[in-house]
Amino acid sequence: KNKAIESYFANRKYSPAIRTESVLFWNTTVPPTDTWMELIDEAEKLYTAGKYEESVAYYQLAAKSASNMSYPSARVEKVKKYLENKNNRNVGDLELVYVEGGNGMKPFYMSKMEITQSQWRKIMKTSPSSFKGRNYPVENVSWEDAQAFIKALNKETGMNYRLPRLAEWEYAANGGAKGTRSEYAGGNNLNDVAWCAYNSGEQTHEVGTKKPNELGIYDMTGNVSEWVADQFDKDTRYVKGGAWSDDATGCVITKNEIIPVKYKSNGIGFRVCQDE
Repeated sequence: KNKAIESYFANRKYSPAIRTESVLFWNTTVPPTDTWMELIDEAEKLYTAGKYEESVAYYQLAAKSASNMSYPSARVEKVKKYLENKNNRNVGDLELVYVEGGNGMKPFYMSKMEITQSQWRKIMKTSPSSFKGRNYPVENVSWEDAQAFIKALNKETGMNYRLPRLAEWEYAANGGAKGTRSEYAGGNNLNDVAWCAYNSGEQTHEVGTKKPNELGIYDMTGNVSEWVADQFDKDTRYVKGGAWSDDATGCVITKNEIIPVKYKSNGIGFRVCQDE
């Protein structure tokens, strides 16, 4: 019987249609479409969850099972490129998250956390914040101060960090191309995702202690509001996200505040990003 099956598969001209439940499936040269799609679906889930190495394994299986399909191989190359660049982009404890492009937005990298007092002190040798803590967000820094930090950081690291643009900030806060578009970054329950007027005890807190959004980015809502690059006019810039002192209205993703570039507050900090 086994020899007959082997002879059949060795001499057939076309691949037969065999259900995936059948043991004969594993002897075919062309797997059914549903199996290829299952591999792609699993790869996409892992990729979205930030499990890049695991996603590569599934993309490679999909590519192997359907060599005429270019998508999985292209994804493998994209993930490998990201992983190769990752260590170069993450300087010290400044970790960046890849934000995939879509809907007219180019891909970019966004810092996983707000810039901390430790990171600021390492570059600027000063400690301007009102609420002290190594892993607390830096605050009491103006837009001009943030630019000075980025300039010094780029000089020290040889990288090209910058402030996010307003559209990039909102895109990342909403979870990128596959985000769910909630009121706040990470969901509709403000207490879960943010240090705000209802739970902060009237101060900032360590970064990364609330729930992240779909991209794995923390504190885009609450803790400190964040400077972005866009100007309202030559003397003012936008800040986003709301702070430890803001209520629900002040913390929604769509909220824009217009602040003078020289203004400093213990409720305003920033994060950085990079082009792909």
